[in-house]
Amino acid sequence: MKKINSTSRLKTRLAVTLVALAFSLTSLFYISYAWFQFVRSKQVEVMDVSVPQGIEYSLKYFVGNGENGYPGPDMFSNDTNASVTDYENDFLPVPENYGENYTFLKEPGYRQTFAIELSSDLNFPQNINLALSEFTSVASLSRFNNNSQEGIRLAEAINIYIADINGADTNSAITSEANTFVQSQNPPGGDLFDGSDQTHILATSTLGGSSSQKKIFLLTIEFSDTSDTYYSFDHTDSGIDYYNKSITGNSNVYQNLEFVINKLEITTINE
Repeated sequence: MKKINSTSRLKTRLAVTLVALAFSLTSLFYISYAWFQFVRSKQVEVMDVSVPQGIEYSLKYFVGNGENGYPGPDMFSNDTNASVTDYENDFLPVPENYGENYTFLKEPGYRQTFAIELSSDLNFPQNINLALSEFTSVASLSRFNNNSQEGIRLAEAINIYIADINGADTNSAITSEANTFVQSQNPPGGDLFDGSDQTHILATSTLGGSSSQKKIFLLTIEFSDTSDTYYSFDHTDSGIDYYNKSITGNSNVYQNLEFVINKLEITTINE
């Protein structure tokens, strides 16, 4: 664990790169889409975290993330839902070489979850915000939204969920809350990210004092598979393919696009 000076901020380069090749297999009776990852990230800085003085942190990853993320609950009827059976063993410290082996979300509906553990040596409670203040989602140069006439971005199809857990509870209690969060199709609080460039407050909580010396934020990033993120092909003009938002479309327009969280900030709230 690290202690950082008061002028520091929590920064992250958590890359969720969906580098996939999509194709369709069609017949008279069915249409199915297969997604194939064909590029791996060589260097990804995962959560270079800085926090205010008096607060320490630890970053952990959910072992259920595996190599391709895990399917959201009830994504497929034959899937075995991811679960947390022992928080201390199911969330492990992110190693220094984690980025070298970082893999991707396999397909729409898949998720990855991380834990930011905070502890305070302050003997008084302090209100804090966890905010997403900067991210990168480069617009496609070849696939445009027909309505806005702008390149389509992966940020349009990213969901972020947060769970706020009392880290001073027993491992059994933390495990139960973490498992409920991981297995929830629509976690309480809902999707906290709308794809816009504004700062997104992900959580407001209290840290410090006798009853809240430790805090755990679980952060889940999901490649949405809801119909409001789908696109259907419209036409091609000057080498650019134009698409319309359509609930009867699919997620193929997001192939090869990237979403990177550049900066998360933990800040104190002045009252």
